[in-house]
Amino acid sequence: MKKFYLFAVAILLSVSILNAQKVIVVDDDNNGDEFEVIVTALVNGGYIVDSINLENADTLTYADLQNYDMVLWTTGDDRVALNLWDTTSGNVQFNPALQQYYDNKDGAIWLDGLCFVKPLVVPTDGSGTDNDTVASLLPVNFSSGNFVHDVLGITSWVYESKSMGDDGVPQFDKTTENTITNLNPIKWQYSTLWRADAWEIMPEATPLYEMGPSSYAGAGHTSFYKYVNNGVTLYVSSVRLGKVGDGSAFSQTNLDNLVASIVNDAPAAVNTIEQNNIKIYPVPADDYININGVDNAKVIISDIAGRTVVSQNISNNATINISNLQAGVYNLVIVSENNTLSQKIIVK
Repeated sequence: MKKFYLFAVAILLSVSILNAQKVIVVDDDNNGDEFEVIVTALVNGGYIVDSINLENADTLTYADLQNYDMVLWTTGDDRVALNLWDTTSGNVQFNPALQQYYDNKDGAIWLDGLCFVKPLVVPTDGSGTDNDTVASLLPVNFSSGNFVHDVLGITSWVYESKSMGDDGVPQFDKTTENTITNLNPIKWQYSTLWRADAWEIMPEATPLYEMGPSSYAGAGHTSFYKYVNNGVTLYVSSVRLGKVGDGSAFSQTNLDNLVASIVNDAPAAVNTIEQNNIKIYPVPADDYININGVDNAKVIISDIAGRTVVSQNISNNATINISNLQAGVYNLVIVSENNTLSQKIIVK
């Protein structure tokens, strides 16, 4: 893990990266290193990125996730030893670390992969031999009180390519509601994708891609959507991002395009700097910055050339107007009777 230096990196890089989201990729797919091309897509997009491979990690904790604007969790197609779900309490929820991230509204969550709803419905012996046994089972409906319904916004699991007796889905077609991305259609390094899921979703959710083309048996079923729930933006997809291509070969360009569009759409988390019981937020800042925990002090904000751009006396909880500042890195100094605090801040 490299989290200890991410803030320093954000300060040292050029202004073009100052507004970049911080994304962590959690590899939970048991399919080699497909996550590496996802990390490459994020790096190519100028984002601050880290990754955890759950095949190699002993544990995953909330501390591993909490400082990121997005958790991009890639799941597998074999349903063996997936870490996404926690059913130990008898109730379905996310992995405890991801569940706490969701509950605390720390940032956006993107779930991508194949068959990640299936283990909640179809028992497995871990052999993978039951991968093609759902045709007679579907659709599976989820009602209020069920985690898949209440959190993911899925009302029904309606289709799984290849398992329904077809040759796999040839492409995902962009929906008319999708104003986020411009990749159309989504294809893979294969001519078709096996075991891709499709769902009926809540009316409040926004379908982004559906199975296609129109001649395909599962055409029109949603396989990628956006759902804002409980103050958290969720993206749920059955794309298998690590294999995005042009129908015959992997395409890093297409993956870069798709990943950047979704990450750019996600809201940045509001972070707080806390030092000596003084809180400074939001970070990055836009039109204003709040300073709590200090009384009868002077605030001085300087640009990277050392020029003072804001000088203001404050008392109690203060709000500093910075709407006239250009995007960039600034030095904020708080001088009080008992303390002097110096802190880098980012204005977007």
